Amino acid sequence: MAQTSMTPSLTEPAERSGVYALTNARVVVRPGQVLPSATLVVRDGLIAAVGGRVRVPADAQVVDVAGATVFAGFIDAQGIVADQPDSTSSQAPLVGSVSTLVRPQREVSDVAWPGAKRLQGLRDSGITSVLLRPGSGIFRGRAALLNTSGVSRWDQSLVASAVAQVASFETHPNTQVAAEDVYPQSIRGSIAVIRQSLLDAQWQRDVLAWHRRQGRQSLSPPVAQPALSALAEVLDAGQPMFFEAPDQLDFERIASLGQQFKLRWVALGNGYEYRYAQVLKADAGAVIVPLVWPQVPAVLDDEAALQVSLADMEHWQWAPYNARVLAESGVTFAFTSAGLSDPPEQFLRRVRETVARGLDEQTALAALTTVPARLLGMQDQLGTLEPGRRAQFLIADADLLRSAAARIHEVWVDGRRYVQSLPARANAASTEATSKPPLP
Repeated sequence: MAQTSMTPSLTEPAERSGVYALTNARVVVRPGQVLPSATLVVRDGLIAAVGGRVRVPADAQVVDVAGATVFAGFIDAQGIVADQPDSTSSQAPLVGSVSTLVRPQREVSDVAWPGAKRLQGLRDSGITSVLLRPGSGIFRGRAALLNTSGVSRWDQSLVASAVAQVASFETHPNTQVAAEDVYPQSIRGSIAVIRQSLLDAQWQRDVLAWHRRQGRQSLSPPVAQPALSALAEVLDAGQPMFFEAPDQLDFERIASLGQQFKLRWVALGNGYEYRYAQVLKADAGAVIVPLVWPQVPAVLDDEAALQVSLADMEHWQWAPYNARVLAESGVTFAFTSAGLSDPPEQFLRRVRETVARGLDEQTALAALTTVPARLLGMQDQLGTLEPGRRAQFLIADADLLRSAAARIHEVWVDGRRYVQSLPARANAASTEATSKPPLP
């Protein structure tokens, strides 16, 4: 068996079909479950075995990771907005709908690939899987989950298609044409479109089920509309519904729709979730928390200070505590890199800052791994380091989520091995809090 150190001169990823044994590893199987000295075996892109008494296969390349910790790869459940597909018959708006913005049957995985450079930036942040979601419409279509290998073949980069339906309270962007072609033009109209479309999906589902029960005695069943069939997948806690939520009031709108149609809803947050923590908790939804925080208000003199509102000052103070407030309120949440201008530089730094402000480290790790995996229905493939899971993991310093000096050494994506390209920050100061700070 061949043996290598943890830091080889490696510029290209290994082939997915390789067999590797990571030895002398401290393995974080899941948040709160650590194997202090274990062997992790990767075969054909999957984790074949992990444990303290695992034997190294004879055909394995051995990677000694003594002194480092292996974490599950991070999952970005908001991620990337896909380029818009061409208008085709398969993506036509719902027949009979009052709006042309209803296209829930659209498959984002058919039309867009974000490119190797963008995926590398996410991979350098420790993200090994990312959501690719359609970016326009009220019902926008089905989102797909990609790995961040950067391999430009769908069969090698697609983790799963149709993992969630994406919706928003979008209004029609064009007000220069006939009124009947631009509905809705208000948030209230968007809510009406969502409700009517879901009611229509319920009706089609129930009518088709009735005809199936009648068998040959049934009259000819109605022709199923692909758009309504796609929406039927989210009813009664089926496929998750991811709602864009750029406005603070969207949380209450989403919760109301979730209660009416028994949706497994997830709000793609806006940074103000701490203000609505009780609403989010009461309705048993989940939120994807951005790590984009406001800049320090410009209050260098009295005149400048008068231009900054009290609300803006309060948000600047509270935004870094957003995740902690949600955790202490019992709200399910995950982190996202969406909105960051430089994820490799900003993503982990912001996570560490939330930990320094009192968020439990294991809760932070869950928000990067097990929680997004569960929200996407991928908990049997991602989020933990167990046999049968995809070989997506990080080799890093143990204090990765606490210390600014900690770094990721390697990222493994479905069995492909990448050495981290970012330089070490040997003189960086620790962001670890000595005690839990008070809330603002």
